[in-house]
Amino acid sequence: MYRSLTILFFSFVAILSVNAQNSCEYQLILNDSGGEGWQNAEATFFIETAPTPYILAGETDTITISVVDGDSISISYTPEGAGNEENNIQLLDSDGRVLLDISNPANGVLLETFVFCPSCPAIVLNSVVNVDSFDNRILIDWEPSDSLGIYQVEYARCGFLNNPDSTNVVMASVSEATIPDLMENTCYEYQISLVCLSGQQSITSGPHTAQTIFTTDVGVSGIFAPQFGSKCDYSTEDTLIVLLKNYGAAPQSLVPFDFTISRGLNTFAGNVTMPNDGLFTGILVKDSCVAFPFESPIDISAPGEYIITSYTALEGDGQISNDTFVTTFSHSSLLPFFESFEDGNLPNRWTSDEPNPIIGGIVSSDLGPLNSRFTLSTERYGFISDTDTLSFEYAFTDISGDNAMLTAGDRLVIEASRDCGVTYEMIDMIDMSNYDTSIMGLREYSVSLENFIDDIIAFRFTAFRGGSTFRILLDDINVNQCVGSNPLMLDFIEVNTATAMESTGSITVKPESGIGPYTFQFSTGFEEVALQSTISNLAPGFYSVDVTDSLGCFDTQDFNIGVVSTNYLTDITELHIYPNPVSDMLQVEVTLEKAQSLHLSVYNVMGQEMWSNTIQSDLNHHIPISVNKLNQGIYFLQLSSEAGQITEKFVVER
Repeated sequence: MYRSLTILFFSFVAILSVNAQNSCEYQLILNDSGGEGWQNAEATFFIETAPTPYILAGETDTITISVVDGDSISISYTPEGAGNEENNIQLLDSDGRVLLDISNPANGVLLETFVFCPSCPAIVLNSVVNVDSFDNRILIDWEPSDSLGIYQVEYARCGFLNNPDSTNVVMASVSEATIPDLMENTCYEYQISLVCLSGQQSITSGPHTAQTIFTTDVGVSGIFAPQFGSKCDYSTEDTLIVLLKNYGAAPQSLVPFDFTISRGLNTFAGNVTMPNDGLFTGILVKDSCVAFPFESPIDISAPGEYIITSYTALEGDGQISNDTFVTTFSHSSLLPFFESFEDGNLPNRWTSDEPNPIIGGIVSSDLGPLNSRFTLSTERYGFISDTDTLSFEYAFTDISGDNAMLTAGDRLVIEASRDCGVTYEMIDMIDMSNYDTSIMGLREYSVSLENFIDDIIAFRFTAFRGGSTFRILLDDINVNQCVGSNPLMLDFIEVNTATAMESTGSITVKPESGIGPYTFQFSTGFEEVALQSTISNLAPGFYSVDVTDSLGCFDTQDFNIGVVSTNYLTDITELHIYPNPVSDMLQVEVTLEKAQSLHLSVYNVMGQEMWSNTIQSDLNHHIPISVNKLNQGIYFLQLSSEAGQITEKFVVER
């Protein structure tokens, strides 16, 4: 009895399934690669004999069309106007399969076919989302199908999904699944289908790709402080705050991290002392990020560009490429500066109350009844010395370019700010009382900065209209600083030692200050104009270079090309220099064939003698040399005796 009723029920369902007309949705996609629309070109979609015309107004449009299984459909196209080659028509069925994809369509019928609405439809292709990835599993989600059934997820390592021996299957009763038992840092592919209650199976959606992550993976993802604009003055004891992030799957604690700061040639290592500094003792869970400060202060008080590098050093970290974060920071710029506006744009951190006041390489603004003031503000520059002057070119002209006739209240005010623009001090003013109308065009003007010695300042130029109508022009704004023993900061220098008796040495010089291009004149006679200069094929010895920048600032330096050899001191039987690199005490041990005195000298890369001493006659010499007063960098130890000399290179690290 029950068996007869069951057979009767399923027979009834089968009859309904055969007689029912399934409906579904097709997608008609209209595109124009030019983005201006179809210009009255028309696509017509026919269901049976009922037409619906479509015209594209913009770049793309997707139209959802309800159809019934078995309907006859067709698409025709009527071109109109130019630009037809930019037009494209696509038709997708309810499973997302492409039935039509044609560009530059011809006039007439493009497609004729019948609708097929599957009784077990596929899931929506673009609804699949990789919710999360771990080291051993991947979580995925998708939009549920309108049909009832069980979802089947097939997966394998990338490139092996079509290999039955490498493919695994996960079944899910809801529209989400966990793909288990995976390897860390590995690419996987997966595809999803629906097994309907009728036993039919939909087409697959995919393949989709996902990547597992490392189990252990921690790094510095950013620098939280210092940040430009967070305050005005930065000190010798500022705080470096870094962002530590857990990129891996496992929670992490006791994460060591450190930093270095570079400015010009000088690099300062953090050398933090754990556990008091440079050790994160909290817990970083997956994808979490925390801002954490160093206890050791940093010195970023001086103008210029700082390169801040921070990094983690966690043992067993699976991916070291994201351990380190490097950023460039500056709160002000080094002097000198020279701005000619030739590129047509305001320099970085310069501002104006007009969007772009530069015309033909000159700052220009028209002042009249509707515009009574114009302001130009500069970046901060420093440090100001007692001989510095602010120089610029300016003019008040009428619209035709002739000198303007100034009236009371017409003026150009020059100001300086020590506090990042909060307040300004007037340092000079040009008005009708000191504007020389006998000079045509731009004229030079200089302002003393003696009241701002050792300050970092920003400048502001403000033109005010009193009663006349005029055009204010500004150009070649600069502070030309040619002071001190090293005005062009020739300390970004590379000196390569030579091989004994061979000309294999070289010198590279790149000024860090001044206004380029520079003229380089070496003592060998070599000369060139460039931003940096390299001279090669040098024999051991002393050399010098004279450098002149484009504003006439002059600097000179001497260099020593040492040798890496013991051939010049033939009486040496043993020579040991250690440790190298050295941070405290350099140990020199020398054994000679016969007793004799030695003279020792330490030179920097510019050939300057930093230390010297003479050791009395003996066969064996042990000489400790303190390097505590030497800056970090490359040095040369020269040993001389009556038998000759030898030069050895060593490195001081801090």
